[in-house]
Amino acid sequence: MRLVLMIVISGLSALPAPQESAPRVQVPDRGVRRPVSLRDGIALVERRIFERVNLERQRQGLPAFIKAEDLTSLARAHSADMLARNYFAHKTPEGLAPWDRIRSAGLSKYTGSGENIVNRSSRPALELSVSLADKLVDDWMHSSGHRANILATEFEYVGVGAAANGTSIMATLLFGSTRN
Repeated sequence: MRLVLMIVISGLSALPAPQESAPRVQVPDRGVRRPVSLRDGIALVERRIFERVNLERQRQGLPAFIKAEDLTSLARAHSADMLARNYFAHKTPEGLAPWDRIRSAGLSKYTGSGENIVNRSSRPALELSVSLADKLVDDWMHSSGHRANILATEFEYVGVGAAANGTSIMATLLFGSTRN
């Protein structure tokens, strides 16, 4: 299993969501394995990451992040782009950093931003599950820079976006602030 973490703190056009005809994956349901679509598995991981990040904030007495659909769209697009073009970085191959992608999307309300990304691979297959999402958040929480972003008081909003292909997952947390 391969795991890579990256972080950036700072002041693209969206890719389409996975298609329903995507490969089937296994997601456990109370110990019972049942096939679900790739889209459903990704949605499960995204939901759990959002829940866990807010749980980590709650444990520190911090307010919960507000889920921002605009940041979620950008986070999904970045995860999908990294997976499709086989790179792992905060900057796209064209050199667009998270704040550049936010500005390019016309999201001028955000005065500050940050980003956590993670990549995990497994052969023969990656199980998209609550357990996987928990492992991704645990990995971020055990990295000082990622933890700092998750627990940052200056960020009010977060977007969670993931992309997977059956053997690999890319996940992005895109943080935003509207405070001056």
